[in-house]
Amino acid sequence: MLSHTGAVLCALLLVVALVGGSQAATADQRLIDTQVRHPGTVVAVTRVQSVRSESYDVDVMVEGRRARLSLPPAHASTAQPGDVLDVVIDPADPSYVLPTTALDDWAYTPTGTLVVEVGMAVLFLVFIRSLTARAMPLSLFRAARRARTASWGHVVAVHDAMLTIETEGTSWLWSRRRSRGWLPEVGDPIVLLGTVRPGALVFLDDGRTRRPGAPLAAAPDDGADKS
Repeated sequence: MLSHTGAVLCALLLVVALVGGSQAATADQRLIDTQVRHPGTVVAVTRVQSVRSESYDVDVMVEGRRARLSLPPAHASTAQPGDVLDVVIDPADPSYVLPTTALDDWAYTPTGTLVVEVGMAVLFLVFIRSLTARAMPLSLFRAARRARTASWGHVVAVHDAMLTIETEGTSWLWSRRRSRGWLPEVGDPIVLLGTVRPGALVFLDDGRTRRPGAPLAAAPDDGADKS
């Protein structure tokens, strides 16, 4: 249940990031395409050093006001006081000043935006697939939550995808398709978790809890078949 919830939350966050980033890029490109370009004179370039990276704050004067630009590091690091950059101003929010010269060949080309969006979509699908592959199905989660009994038994036979397990004098067929890689031996002791009856989802425990691949079934009576 928690795995499903985590997958859903991560999916929502990734979708928000993907859609929000795309919408922001589209809005910025619209400003660049439709608004009048103004000259912005660089008045300060401040290097900001962190533990793992560095960045630069570039301040310009435009239309008598000071504004801080968001520039790619390669462009910001080469900016010098006195340089003039073309910028546009958001009419709905005059405090938002967007540079154009550094963006023409960087983030807002249609091809660049498409590549970024496709890459994020692929990562999103891979990430969600890895989460849901490990998530417990709802039916198993409910069966585990309702398990109140434990019965001792032992392995009678090992088949390709099934185990024959005997408990309290009765043999049962237990599917191990969801426990690939686990291969017990005949005679191994085992604990059955849950009510042992036909059609029940019963977990096994041999020191590690094993999920059933299918409901429990009564093993055929070999003696009856021979008669």
